[in-house]
Amino acid sequence: MISPAKWARESWRTYVGNAMAVRDFRVQLRGHKAILLWGFYLVVLTAVGLLMYSTTFSEGLENAQGVVEAQRALRDFYQELMILLASLVCLIAPALTSSTIVVERQRQSLDLVMSAPIQARYLLAGKLIASYRYVWMLLVLALPVVSMCVVLGGATWQDVFGAFMILSVDALVLCAVGLVCSARATRPAQAIVSTYA
Repeated sequence: MISPAKWARESWRTYVGNAMAVRDFRVQLRGHKAILLWGFYLVVLTAVGLLMYSTTFSEGLENAQGVVEAQRALRDFYQELMILLASLVCLIAPALTSSTIVVERQRQSLDLVMSAPIQARYLLAGKLIASYRYVWMLLVLALPVVSMCVVLGGATWQDVFGAFMILSVDALVLCAVGLVCSARATRPAQAIVSTYA
């Protein structure tokens, strides 16, 4: 029987300071690709957010008979922005993990990694943590756009925090589904298709 202290040490080592997570995260951030992707993500999010704001607010002004209608228009803008952010998370999160293990298998580096004295859960947790951390960086980058709703009065910080927690849990589940599909697939295309299916 395993002692609680040993279990706590192994769990701490698996989830905090995981070498696989550090390696994968460094690979994801290597070069200009990540910065260009984040820049494109911010430009798209800002452009779509401003377009939604102008559409929602112009419709709110046409029908406006007072402050209540303007507040409702701002609330609608916040909800549309959260739907956009949730759609982006649902699109990006599975893509980050859907091919991680199958690509390691095709490069024939999975056997090398598994020959090290680590458990399979250490490898899987590292892959999951690296992808989840990347999604959290995307959520943090979206914070200035979403905070526009707080400044304008369409939402409170509690609304934003609650929505980000829900999106975070959603991203974790989607990353886990992508990881499972990657472990079961034999080709990257098959893993990506099965993850989105």
